[in-house]
Amino acid sequence: MSTKAIDYKVLLKRDGQTQQQRMPPLLDPAQVPVENRSKEDLYKYVQEIARQINFFDVSPADKKIITNGTWEDFFNLTFQEFSDLAASSFLPPHLALWSSFIELLDQPKALLNSLTKRHLDFYYHQVLNLEKLVPVPDKAHVIFELKKNTENTLLTTDTPLLAGKDITKKNLYYNLTHDIVVNPSKVSQLKSLFVNPVNKNFIHHAPIA
Repeated sequence: MSTKAIDYKVLLKRDGQTQQQRMPPLLDPAQVPVENRSKEDLYKYVQEIARQINFFDVSPADKKIITNGTWEDFFNLTFQEFSDLAASSFLPPHLALWSSFIELLDQPKALLNSLTKRHLDFYYHQVLNLEKLVPVPDKAHVIFELKKNTENTLLTTDTPLLAGKDITKKNLYYNLTHDIVVNPSKVSQLKSLFVNPVNKNFIHHAPIA
């Protein structure tokens, strides 16, 4: 028999749940980061603050320090204009300095956002002395269907079945736990039978289960 006639497509009649799907999303420490503001959010925040901070200058007449408006004029560009100038390397010096600071802020921000996870790891591992369970492989029920005019096909133990890709785009596989002969047999009817041991082994049956 030619192996080209074998269709290994897995027919999923209903969705199952992997162990990752059974994990409540809200228990993931990364679900609610401590600091999740983007560069645009921070730029708009600086614009709001700049309107409230006085700009002090020196009077040319008497050399005294005077209030000369606010810092709003230093951040009068929209974020899109700011981004366009940054892409073409034409940012004004003060905005280039601010942009560099925000880029460097990504490192302490990443450390800050890992605080919740590090605290949980410390509490469960160091304080409670809990150990992680060994990994348990997922299991799935698979239904095979032969291609038309294909003879009975033997699938041996550990035959790999493609199960899509993971988040890193690597293929996932399930392996058969026992030999199986795939044939065109189908369940045409489901009926039920019950022998009641209390009532003299009275037989109950239902033509439709």
